[in-house]
Amino acid sequence: MVDCYKTIGLGKIDMESVAYILVLTLALGVLFFAIAFREPPRIGK
Repeated sequence: MVDCYKTIGLGKIDMESVAYILVLTLALGVLFFAIAFREPPRIGK
């Protein structure tokens, strides 16, 4: 069933690890964009 997800560098991974990595990646992406676009857009000036 999950033959294509069997060995990715760290041996056997399961869907819990994949979900964990996705959540951590999303959190890092949100933090990065929050820091990168920290300056408020100056619309009136």
